[in-house]
Amino acid sequence: QRRATQGAARQTAIMATKPRFAVLDCEDAVKWDGLAIALARLFSQDGETWEHFRCWSGELPALGEIHTYTGLIITGSHNSANDDDEWIANLSRFLGKVVVHGGVKVFATCFGCQLLAQALGGRVGKNPSGKFVLQREEMKCNESLTARADFRAAAALFPQVADGRLSVFESHSDQVVALPNGAEALAASDSAAVEMWALGEDVLAWQGHPELSTDAMLTKITPFIRQLSEDERAAAKSSFQVATDQYLMVAMT
Repeated sequence: QRRATQGAARQTAIMATKPRFAVLDCEDAVKWDGLAIALARLFSQDGETWEHFRCWSGELPALGEIHTYTGLIITGSHNSANDDDEWIANLSRFLGKVVVHGGVKVFATCFGCQLLAQALGGRVGKNPSGKFVLQREEMKCNESLTARADFRAAAALFPQVADGRLSVFESHSDQVVALPNGAEALAASDSAAVEMWALGEDVLAWQGHPELSTDAMLTKITPFIRQLSEDERAAAKSSFQVATDQYLMVAMT
């Protein structure tokens, strides 16, 4: 028993010396198995510890250990932030407590972006156009984005982005329609008034999917969106052949 206790203490000490991150996985569709691992690989750097929590299965980091994390990433999902599933309600309450606690970076994409906004007092609704958005979207950067230190540092790595616009792959029927108090919109597009938003220094969220590749958009999403006409499906496929600014967005985290 003493040896086990010493082993646990040693493991705790090792974790304390490494930046600790968590992927809050919100997608239970089998075809997306491995997404959390891919996210960790995309966002991680050497010397970091990354953990995977299947939120849809009731897994969440312990609130008592939140201060030991450097950051959390909330994934996308085919579910809606307005669904009444218990795990969504539990995750929403958890996120509200994490942000109130402070001191932990929180990044969110698509569903995560929406749920986080709602958890903090914002609102999520259907796309104003009434259409499903599936395309390479061009965002217009607000001054509140281009003035941020994290954006400036990331943009310095990608100097070709110089016209105040960013592009990203998108797939959504919902979007943030009202931001939480104190949050600010960072970018907008023709399909969404809130493409990116932030709250203070710790919260950064975007509607798009900087983590997804052209192949993922073409094989795992496009064939399964029933709301699209054949012309819209063809246009979406064509748009996914054009490069995005995904790595600049990732570099902001």
